[in-house]
Amino acid sequence: MEAQQQFHALGNDLGEAQCLQSLGDIQIRQKNYVKASDTLKEAHKKFCKIRNIVGEAQCLKSLHNIHYMLGKYAEASNALTEA
Repeated sequence: MEAQQQFHALGNDLGEAQCLQSLGDIQIRQKNYVKASDTLKEAHKKFCKIRNIVGEAQCLKSLHNIHYMLGKYAEASNALTEA
C-alpha cells in the first residue's frame, strides 16, 4: 500500500496500477472478495487510462476468478470474454 501511495504521489500511473493489481490479488487470497473487486476495478481503470492492454486483461481475469468463486457465472463469463 505504501508503494501504491508513493507511485500515486509521483504521478506514476503504471506503478500505481501494478500495485493495486497485486493488492487485489492478495485480497483474493485472503478471501476478501468485495475489497479485492473494488481494488481490481480501480487498477483496471488506471490500466485503461494509460492504455496498458495486458494490465487491463489481467485485472479482468482476476475479476473473473472472484465471480467464479462466488458462483456468479454470468459475470465470470463476461469478465473473461472481455479479457
